Amino acid sequence: MTWRGRIWTGIWAAFMALAALALTASIGPAQELDYTLEELERKIDESPRVRLLLARLDEKRQQDSVWNHIHVSASLNPIKTASEFTDSIRAGISVSVPFKVFQSKSYQAEMIELRILRQDLKREVRKVWFDRQRRTLEIRQLELERAGTKLTEEKVKVKLAVRDASADELETARLATSRIETQVLEKKLDIRDLEDELLALVGEL
Repeated sequence: MTWRGRIWTGIWAAFMALAALALTASIGPAQELDYTLEELERKIDESPRVRLLLARLDEKRQQDSVWNHIHVSASLNPIKTASEFTDSIRAGISVSVPFKVFQSKSYQAEMIELRILRQDLKREVRKVWFDRQRRTLEIRQLELERAGTKLTEEKVKVKLAVRDASADELETARLATSRIETQVLEKKLDIRDLEDELLALVGEL
């Protein structure tokens, strides 16, 4: 094969490599998470923290159902003597208060705590979710950059074949690609950790 043939062969190989990498970048990394953000938010009540608080509330309701049948009574019986009569006149007041009046404040506090916990978990889920989405976009950007460095590699190989480039230039191009691939791997590991965190937040891990 002539040197012109080698050049065109190298250019074609570089073009095919770039096309393949661009397709990979457009698809993006494989989705490991089986839930959408909305589904994760609906599963917040499966969180261990929420389930623990719900159990406490259920226990509180059961206690209240017993105390509702108990009443606290107080009576006042002053004695008044009428000057016209020898007998005494007695007056009495009796007040009956259901015990649940004293329990309601505690129950309401638990309900407020539950609402706050759900809101906090929702914020945490959203934060981790969008961190994961950001890593995904960063990977796509890096894969586009890797496509560029791979194209540079192919160009240097073609030049090297016609003695228009040095081995050092090829090594530099390969190192640039290797650095990007390392960053992609690190971000994919970050995504895996974030997915585990999401699943733990909603009680799926």
